[in-house]
Amino acid sequence: MSSERVLIVCPDENVRLWSTRVAEAATGGGKSAILQLAAAWARAGHAVTVAIAAAREGVADGVAVCRLEAAPREADVAIYVTGHAGHFDDPRLPVVDAARTIFWLNGPGRPEPPRIRVDWYVAPARFVARRAADEWGFPAGRVVVIPGEAVRARRPPGAAKEPLAGVYASHPFKGLREAVEVLGRVRGRHPEIRLDVYGSERLWGDDKVSEPRTDLPDFVRVHGELAQPEIETRMERYGFLLYLTEWVDAFSSSTAEALAAGVVVIATAHGSNAELIRHGWNGFLVRADGGRPDLDQAESLLRSYLAAPEAFDLMRANARASVPSWDEQAAQWRDLWRAPLRSQ
Repeated sequence: MSSERVLIVCPDENVRLWSTRVAEAATGGGKSAILQLAAAWARAGHAVTVAIAAAREGVADGVAVCRLEAAPREADVAIYVTGHAGHFDDPRLPVVDAARTIFWLNGPGRPEPPRIRVDWYVAPARFVARRAADEWGFPAGRVVVIPGEAVRARRPPGAAKEPLAGVYASHPFKGLREAVEVLGRVRGRHPEIRLDVYGSERLWGDDKVSEPRTDLPDFVRVHGELAQPEIETRMERYGFLLYLTEWVDAFSSSTAEALAAGVVVIATAHGSNAELIRHGWNGFLVRADGGRPDLDQAESLLRSYLAAPEAFDLMRANARASVPSWDEQAAQWRDLWRAPLRSQ
């Protein structure tokens, strides 16, 4: 197979990456996808560089990381990535002579594309692709969906599940309060139930850290930040995940990691959750009224699971099979940048 020179350009000041971060520290879904795909392309033999606004330069696992202004000016594939605090009018942004240029819509908000020719627009979810074509005016024939969630490797069932152990693995503001409330409702019948929380009060690499919550009940245990490989390993032990968020995610890494570990997922039915989960087949979706999850429905679904956890073995198997690996996702990208361009 031929190899290409791949350059990933991300002007987001909140994305502070360096070459070994995926293996050593926690990242959000969008950041993790950048580095996991870069590493997967390098494993496939491509020469990969990540040029970013805030970076510690270095090379690891075949991926070079550099500052925006140090980016190479030639590549076979140039991928420009949107972010929360990055702008494509940054004067440091490199203009790259590339055979294929891709604009990666790494989020649910409307981005301003770079002032360059774009061959393909990649959305991490179908709802983002619809917005890109219907609301943002990007050419529909060149908007392609490649889901943003994957895991490092597919694994067979490992350690025995703890049916009464629940997990929460996202930013606290994305539904921790709701998860705690629902568990509190069912605890009278199931006094040994617990919730393990992974994540940080730190938001998107910001140096400001909000005060940790001190009002969490004693059945909640906070474990802090862990790197994705460790999260994927620990997920194997849990019985269920509650992700009752109002936030509309374009990436839902915690949902994908739980599904891949055979965890019974109960999640709000919007954003990428609604695309990752088929209700009753590999997890459960909770109605959302104006974005707010129906906690009564979530409670009912959780009670059904707790009444007979052993009855969900088929759902767990379906969940494991529904999440691809990063190498499989990287192959989809390679197929795209090697494909003939569409006229529209």
